[in-house]
Parts: sequence; C-alpha cells; structure tokens
Amino acid sequence: MHVSGKAVLKLIGLDHSEAEQYIFKSVVLKEKRLETDVEGIPLFEKDSKKVFIEFQAYRHEFIRYNLAAKVLTACSQEKHPDEVVAAIIFTENEFKEKALPVKAFFEQLGEKLLQQIKEIVLTDYNLKELMDTDPKL
Repeated sequence: MHVSGKAVLKLIGLDHSEAEQYIFKSVVLKEKRLETDVEGIPLFEKDSKKVFIEFQAYRHEFIRYNLAAKVLTACSQEKHPDEVVAAIIFTENEFKEKALPVKAFFEQLGEKLLQQIKEIVLTDYNLKELMDTDPKL
C-alpha cells in the first residue's frame, strides 16, 4: 500500500486527484482483532473521507459483516462522524460469491449497506484496464 496505495484508491473509484491526497498504514495482519487490513488517512482531514480496505484472498462468508463492523468500530473509537469509503478487494470471484449478504437487522438495510461497500474482483480486470487506472497496479 505504501508503493501503490493511491492506485488502489483509484481502482475502487476515488477520483484521481482525491486519491493522491492519502497516506496509508497497515492496521492489522490478520490478528484476531476487529480492524481492517488497511486504512487510508486523508492528508487533510477536513477535505477527504477515511478509507477502509479489506483484501480477501480466501473464502470468508462473513467478510461483509466484518467490514461493516470494523468500519463502525473505527469510527466510534476515533470519533469520526463523517462519511467513509469502504471496499473489499477479492482476489478471485469465488470468494465474492461465497460472501454472505448482510441480513443482521432486515434484508433491505443489508442491501443499502452493501450498496455503500465497493467490491472489486481483481480477476475481472485485464492488464490494460489496470494500467489505464494507474500503472502502479
């Protein structure tokens, strides 16, 4: 993420100029704690949204639940009341297909929540598409 984090932000849909305004920290390396893999922190807090990214390279049925819980926990702990960007980057489509929809409260709320989480499947992109987004990808 230190080398190509801005490119990843462009891949999940942030505007090119906005993506250039972030620094990154690895939050956790799969410890049993409720934290996302990567957090993108805007250089100028008031100008941009925080970004939370999960990289999913194996089958994990509750990844969407986990990401939602992690984002809400981080916002609560850091007292961040503003919008965030949340994304899951799946390495293969089968991992996305196995991820359960969120139905914790009721199905319509889960659907609205999932509309806010950007999901990328890396195998859906060819080399040209990745290079067009950002050569660092």
